[in-house]
Amino acid sequence: MASPKWCQWRNNHFKRHLYWFGHRRNVFLYIVDQGRYEVRRYRIGENEGTVVAGANGQGNRLDQFSVPSYVFVDRHHSMYVSDWKNHRVMKWE
Repeated sequence: MASPKWCQWRNNHFKRHLYWFGHRRNVFLYIVDQGRYEVRRYRIGENEGTVVAGANGQGNRLDQFSVPSYVFVDRHHSMYVSDWKNHRVMKWE
């Protein structure tokens, strides 16, 4: 798997982080959206992303984030998302 690349930008008052991970033809872009409390995955070339974590409002339940910050995807396609205000790292499979 290639090394993860990332960048970030601010849109209005919401901070978003971009990450892309890939190996050969399977390259994905992950967007951590702090304003929507979610992580979306886009296959390169697609216009519609898929919510892969969160999107259940702000909170501390296991299906929610308070401030999602960074994402890492391992070689088994498990995704780890840091949730800053909840002081945790969540694993999503």
